[in-house]
Amino acid sequence: METYPMYDKKTEANEFVGDTQEEATNQATRFYGVASEELQVAIPDEVSGASGRVVIVASPVGFKPSQGGGGGREDRGRSGGRSDRGRGRDSGPSRGREARSAPSPAPVAEAKAKPSKGEVKGSLETVGQFVLGSIERLGLGHFQIEESSEEGSDFLVYQITGEACSALGSGDGRAIDAIQLLANQVARGSEDSASRVVIEVEGKSEERAGSLEKLAERAADRAVESGRALALDAMNGRDRRIVHLALKERDGVATMGIGEGRYRQVLVVPEGAPEFDEAVASSQASS
Repeated sequence: METYPMYDKKTEANEFVGDTQEEATNQATRFYGVASEELQVAIPDEVSGASGRVVIVASPVGFKPSQGGGGGREDRGRSGGRSDRGRGRDSGPSRGREARSAPSPAPVAEAKAKPSKGEVKGSLETVGQFVLGSIERLGLGHFQIEESSEEGSDFLVYQITGEACSALGSGDGRAIDAIQLLANQVARGSEDSASRVVIEVEGKSEERAGSLEKLAERAADRAVESGRALALDAMNGRDRRIVHLALKERDGVATMGIGEGRYRQVLVVPEGAPEFDEAVASSQASS
């Protein structure tokens, strides 16, 4: 099966969470593989669901993200794409996420952490223990965690249910996305697991849908800029449908599913790429 480039979060600014700004910055240095002095760091004005922890937005020095979170809104007009379409979904600056320069650590707001204990259903691999501990340390309330895998698939799925899910799913799902990102790094370095980690959180379907729509738009922008098809991380069928629908009416971009099993991937294909006609046909067939 042909291998496609993945949508790589290291090509844009990312959010990192820690008990202090230093801890969050250390996570950023490990993620990007650079020293702290080689990072540019900002603190969002508003962050939901962080429970008093510090959230930073970091990227390597000299990194120049496009306006509107990945070059979407302005670049789209120049590339002949959907200049007026879909503005109701994310028009203007991202709400509550404008960032200010942060030359020194900012004080952490006082917040009461809830008792947080995870109940394990079945057993957990090393990666699962990491996910369990990460959610417990956030202090978002009690929760249940269950690990599952599909025969013949390299996906390791963690289903989270319970009280903590309300906060985990808030803020466009940034907290759970960050944990999933780190869990995949743990999986790659673990001797007993080389699986790709997928974390599913109960509820918050509307927020999850909004987050996926924004992800789809950013990936489409990147695909158009590069002229190459990009594969998103593995998703369940519900999430893949949200991505397909988010880009269905966008000019110059088509999507199709690739891979096998429950957690297939969505391939975002720009017009002019070799796979474009196949993606258009696939989209029309599923309409």
